[in-house]
Parts: sequence; C-alpha cells; structure tokens
Amino acid sequence: AEQEAKQEQKEKEQEAKQEQLQQEQEAKQAEQEAKQEQKEKEQEAKQEQLQQEQEAKQAEQEAKQEQKEK
Repeated sequence: AEQEAKQEQKEKEQEAKQEQLQQEQEAKQAEQEAKQEQKEKEQEAKQEQLQQEQEAKQAEQEAKQEQKEK
C-alpha cells in the first residue's frame, strides 16, 4: 500500500508540474499576443499621424495658393 501511495504522490506531482508548465505557456502566448497588438496599434497611430500631417501641409499649400491668386 505504501508503494501505491508513493506512486500516486508521484503522479500527482507530475500532473501538477504539467499543469504549471501549460499555464506558463499560455501566459507567455498571451503576452506575445498583447505585444503584437500593441505594435499594430502603434503602427496605425503613426500612420494616422503621418496622414494628418500630410493633410495639414496640403491645406497650407492650398491656402498659400489661394492667397497668391487673390
């Protein structure tokens, strides 16, 4: 019976380790995904900012042009 108890203990420990490893894997993956999302959002923000700057410049150009034509 003692042998069996030891065996059971071992199996339980193995399972616990497995579970911990799996949770760590999942945590890492979630972190990776979060970082990826962050990067994509930053890219989009940069794109938007650039676009706005372009539009502002263009508006300025047009204003100057109008000034000349008057």
